[in-house]
Amino acid sequence: MYLPAESISLETKALCDNPRCLVHLRLDAQLKHISEATLLIEKEKYIFPAEALSKIEYPDLASTRVETEKGRDGALWYSIVLSPIRSPEYPTRFYITVIDGKFAQVSKSWDEPHGDSATRHFEILHKQSQ
Repeated sequence: MYLPAESISLETKALCDNPRCLVHLRLDAQLKHISEATLLIEKEKYIFPAEALSKIEYPDLASTRVETEKGRDGALWYSIVLSPIRSPEYPTRFYITVIDGKFAQVSKSWDEPHGDSATRHFEILHKQSQ
């Protein structure tokens, strides 16, 4: 039997231009939603509101990782990335994203296979008003 994690803390190492990051996630009592989420990038701490995380259902905390990228406009993106614990029809990932120093959005993407290729779909689940 696979036992789900109730909480996780993950620390990344500074590498090249990417700073050290620390992630902390905790699930609610039913293990259905994230009740607490924080991301520390160097000395800047982001605490994500629970209502922004409410559309992420049954996340697998063991799949947690941090991805960084630079957008076409030069903005830095930091995303906490998770997969669902239940296997959906197509491989799915959830993203909790800070863009250019501000909490920006919660989104999901999934890849729909078509023979030797796949179509990537993207949906914003919550967009933070600025």
